[in-house]
Amino acid sequence: MMFSMGSKASADDQGGKAPLLDGDSFRAFMENSPLPVFIIGVEDPDHRRHRFLAANAAARKMYGYSEEEFRSLTAVDLHPAEEKERVVKAVKKVDRVMSGQIQDPFPFRHILKDGTTVYVQVNAHPIRYLNRRARLVIVHDVTKRHEAERIVSEREAQYRLMFEAQADAVMIFNRDGRLVDANPAARRMYGYRKDEMLSLCMKDLVQPDYHHMFEKIRSTLQGGKTFRGQSLDYRKDGTSMDVEIRVSPITYYGEPHALVVARDITSTKATERQVRESRDHLRALYRASPDMIFLHGEDGRVIDVNKNVLKEYGAKSVKEFKQLDPGGLMGEGCPPEMAFGRLTKAFQGEPQRFSWNARRLDGSEFPVEVRLRRVKLPAKGGGASPCVIAVVRNISDLQEAERSLNEAYEKLEMKNVDMESFLYSAGHDLRTPLVSIKGYLELLVRSAGVKLSDDEKQMCARINGNIDRLDELLKDLLQLSHIGVLDGKPQRLRISSIVERVLESEKKSAWLLPAKVDIQKDIPDIFLHEIRAYQLFRNLISNSLKFQKEKRPLRISIGCSPETDSMIPKGHSVFYFQDNGIGIAQEYHEMIFDLFTRPKESPVKGTGVGLAIVKRVVEAEGGNLRIESKPGKGTVFYFSLPVVTD
Repeated sequence: MMFSMGSKASADDQGGKAPLLDGDSFRAFMENSPLPVFIIGVEDPDHRRHRFLAANAAARKMYGYSEEEFRSLTAVDLHPAEEKERVVKAVKKVDRVMSGQIQDPFPFRHILKDGTTVYVQVNAHPIRYLNRRARLVIVHDVTKRHEAERIVSEREAQYRLMFEAQADAVMIFNRDGRLVDANPAARRMYGYRKDEMLSLCMKDLVQPDYHHMFEKIRSTLQGGKTFRGQSLDYRKDGTSMDVEIRVSPITYYGEPHALVVARDITSTKATERQVRESRDHLRALYRASPDMIFLHGEDGRVIDVNKNVLKEYGAKSVKEFKQLDPGGLMGEGCPPEMAFGRLTKAFQGEPQRFSWNARRLDGSEFPVEVRLRRVKLPAKGGGASPCVIAVVRNISDLQEAERSLNEAYEKLEMKNVDMESFLYSAGHDLRTPLVSIKGYLELLVRSAGVKLSDDEKQMCARINGNIDRLDELLKDLLQLSHIGVLDGKPQRLRISSIVERVLESEKKSAWLLPAKVDIQKDIPDIFLHEIRAYQLFRNLISNSLKFQKEKRPLRISIGCSPETDSMIPKGHSVFYFQDNGIGIAQEYHEMIFDLFTRPKESPVKGTGVGLAIVKRVVEAEGGNLRIESKPGKGTVFYFSLPVVTD
């Protein structure tokens, strides 16, 4: 309700005399007025203020009260309880004004007799009625206008909520291209505060190379249509971004404006470029691949083939090849049902790999390896279409190479057997005269006694040392020959027992410094031939004894590593053998396992066979061997061996 009062006081009213309105003409005018009209007393003899003195027909009809019922009410009674205090204050303000209009509206609601609430605008004028001070009140029902305003207000609130909540950047520009509103997403996207952004024009956000779009946008909006396009825009920090825009005409506060919805598509553009480059790369690979490549549709038919297919099968064109019966391209023993079954599995997402014989158009056959995989290719109407790509390779040369390799391997195996037999025989045959030479040399030294000069004694000592070295080499060669010649079966062995045997046999070599060997308590038992286990640990321990560090007791640790790796053979565990010796430089980590190879700066002249034996024993059992070592930091050998699992 809008409540307003007179503002211009007459001289009579200022003197205490308001217009006297109680004649017949006034009553007729009031009764016939289409608007509800009341006369409300200012003071009554019974001291009831603002009582209704009269109400016309329109008032009685609108409010539902009779003339008598109105006279029992006051103006305040028409208002809801929660508004009465505010109404009293407003009426007091009216009382202070003796005449005229005060443009100071008061929103009010009135309650009709049936309980309905209406919104009204009231105009009150001071008058004299029945020789008393009174108010002439004219009521305007503005309920419909109020409802319309409420709907507009709600819609504006909804619009603002949607505007603020949009994930895309939303901006409103006036006809001059100046920005008048921007949602939070726009401010984040461009990097401006709200006050900064509202000082910008459209051209401030768009790079100059794209300003030519403005005229097209203007003409599109004038036609009542939406403009769609892409531009390159500036952020506040000067960086650029690819932007997709939609510009629509709207009415904003009664004036034509442009609503711009913008989306940063920089990452999308980058992805599109990558996809395009990837597609070009795949197309180049498809054309240049040395393999034959087929594309099959869901019905199994050939969609496309590369040039190598035409060349290998003897077809003149892709069109000709696609018209061929697929069954006629399969060799002997390759039924079409099997091929279609493989294709079906591939379409279901199960990659296929197999070999068979293919048949050329001239009837000749050739072996091929086939790999099938389900892929999705861009469809003409958009989206992706599933198909199966078949990569086919002519393996005629490969099979021939395999045959040659197998033959060479068999010959090599025979030579290895012969070599092992030779080493075994040569070792025994050479040791016999060597033992005799050593014995005669010792007899010669004892019999000559003091007759030998110092130089002669030194020469004899050198001969004896060389005999020992040669004997050690022959022993190593005999060990090497025994790696491939085994008697009996693998057995369960305790590593601690093997190590004790080795240490007992190596006591004569360990006189330089005492050696301590620590073996992990819960180390698993190994499962291999005893001679191989002995060879393995004998050569590892011998290597540590030879290359121990001066003035530091040798310490050896043997245990099982917790390593788990797909490269470790099934049924194997990884063991470690660690010492605190002189260590080995990185450049020798590979070559020390080769026969007769030792580091140049090695302080000990070994045979160069020991670690080669270690490697061959491990590999003979299907295991792997690696080393970790640094000069002065000792050495760790890691190797896998079959273990007892129960």
